[in-house]
Amino acid sequence: MTSILRTLLASAVVLLTAGAAPAQEKIQLLVPIPEKLERATEQGEDGKLVWAKYEPERCVNCKGQKTTGCLHCERFDPGACEECPECENTKKATCRICAGTGVMPDILEKAPCPTCSGAAVTRCFVCGGRGQFPVEGGGDKPQKCNCCDGKGAYECETCDGERFVDTPKLKPSVAEADLDDLEKALAALEKVSEDLAAFESSGDGRKDIKAFAKLVKPGQRYFPALRGVAKHFEVSSKSQAKGAVWKGYEARVAENSGTLKHALAYYLKHQKRLLELCIARARHNEGVDK
Repeated sequence: MTSILRTLLASAVVLLTAGAAPAQEKIQLLVPIPEKLERATEQGEDGKLVWAKYEPERCVNCKGQKTTGCLHCERFDPGACEECPECENTKKATCRICAGTGVMPDILEKAPCPTCSGAAVTRCFVCGGRGQFPVEGGGDKPQKCNCCDGKGAYECETCDGERFVDTPKLKPSVAEADLDDLEKALAALEKVSEDLAAFESSGDGRKDIKAFAKLVKPGQRYFPALRGVAKHFEVSSKSQAKGAVWKGYEARVAENSGTLKHALAYYLKHQKRLLELCIARARHNEGVDK
């Protein structure tokens, strides 16, 4: 059994079902448990551990096909979303886990985007991702959502559509960093994780923007992607603020904040596991030197 498959023994199965037709078969997104990620090492003649050459393994989600059924379209009845921002109405979208490569990324080099979780976009919570609102009474052309400009989603400001972000910024790299630097990065990450766990939406987009920017700041030195997290949260929240006059707006603010909180929490767990693996190797090698 491969190391990647072992991470799936307790895999999370994410079902995006809101608004989907009852008879429609649900599309599953298989997400590796971050705490179970592994990265092989080898022992050199001097007793020190070196990272083994990475051998790409088939994507656990798309099984190497590079695409999956579109999770954005999955949420709607036929015709309810005229212009899908994720698959462009093909019903086949780039796999969110492997970013369309068909193989799992090397965790020493790439991390899942802490904002879009590999979708390259985040949906608009005012229109629910439809990009439009049905006109009461039916028959007339639906009204375009003025928050997302009818797109139903926002392009990810964190990964710029790349779906992955870089690993922690350490010298010469996270893979070869000193133990002291790795432990400092871990402490910064744990501070962000602690503050994120305590974060609850106020229902006011402006207040949530400030709170989110404050909680990610302690980790930005080591995790530059966190700047992008704050930027995307601000851009999407300000755009969605145009819908403040709509009924249920506070609940939509909370839903937006909660979804982005969930994506960031997964990223932090993923990077914590990476740092733990790097720290274990660095500690072993320091012991060899003594």
